[in-house]
Amino acid sequence: MGWQADARRFAIDGANRLTSSMRQRLDMARIYRRALRTLPDSRDGNPPLTLPVECPWWLDELLAEDR
Repeated sequence: MGWQADARRFAIDGANRLTSSMRQRLDMARIYRRALRTLPDSRDGNPPLTLPVECPWWLDELLAEDR
């Protein structure tokens, strides 16, 4: 549970610091592709979950307060 709270705090902090000029330069597709490459080949001997090849979220969805 601790890592989930950390992730929520990180998202809130990021949303508070994000400026409109920063938002324009973010390439969500590129960031997502890079994130996919960091996934381990397995977790506890099990293959990873199947994830979409393309980012299924918009930045505003990820930073929404009701998330």
